Amino acid sequence: WPDGGYLTGKFAVDVSDDGTQWKEIIAGEMPDEAGAAKKLDFPAQSLSFLRIRVLSSLDMQVALSCGLKGVTLLHKSEPVALFGTRFSASSEYAGHEAGKLASFSPAAAGQPKVFSSQVSPPDLAKAKQRMQDVGGRKLDLAVVVYSNQLDAGIVPILKEVDVVLFWTWKSSDLRHLERNLRRLKELLPGKRVILGCYLWDFSNAQVMPLELMQRQSELGLAWLRSGEIEGMIFLCNNIMDKNLKAVEWTREWIAKVEKEELK
Repeated sequence: WPDGGYLTGKFAVDVSDDGTQWKEIIAGEMPDEAGAAKKLDFPAQSLSFLRIRVLSSLDMQVALSCGLKGVTLLHKSEPVALFGTRFSASSEYAGHEAGKLASFSPAAAGQPKVFSSQVSPPDLAKAKQRMQDVGGRKLDLAVVVYSNQLDAGIVPILKEVDVVLFWTWKSSDLRHLERNLRRLKELLPGKRVILGCYLWDFSNAQVMPLELMQRQSELGLAWLRSGEIEGMIFLCNNIMDKNLKAVEWTREWIAKVEKEELK
């Protein structure tokens, strides 16, 4: 799915003439990324029954899950009409019933998302102009961007922004933090970046796993040293005095590195 959840891992594709006796024709694994797609070449044959089995999930946190956004069948590079085809699934989520797989448009896949914004780019341009001289000071125009918003659709909206505060909401996505920072830089070249670090895992309603807290903190410091980012934010809230491992580690880590001079 494009938001980075429900990450299907390994899968297999079976065919059948009668819906009872099945033959596996393809096995593979989805790329470990949001909105991933996989194109498969079937052996030449007629299809009466097609079954897709999801064998594993790439989700790292509870609850483990998988998903399928859409299916398109092609014959000689042209989409095969699936209207009238019967779909069923071993499990469904409300609003994403199996029958909706037929309405999936491969042409839409890979196109920039359409992001709605209460503040238009011209409004941001006007705000930035007013911020050029506020009591004799020039102020920066900053915006929060989450890792699940790394899409070409944000580029025209954020043209006037000076600073990006970059956050990862879903803790399991922190394993892709290096890749996501590169993607952010590709989409918004020249923007100054400040890395946001959560101490609480809001995606799973628990304290941030210690290894992920260490990962984002130490990567952030390395990027500060190299000039990739210009700052870090640690979100403090009412968990700071609960003796939580990730919080106490972060407190000690900041005390250890706080006097380091950065060039």
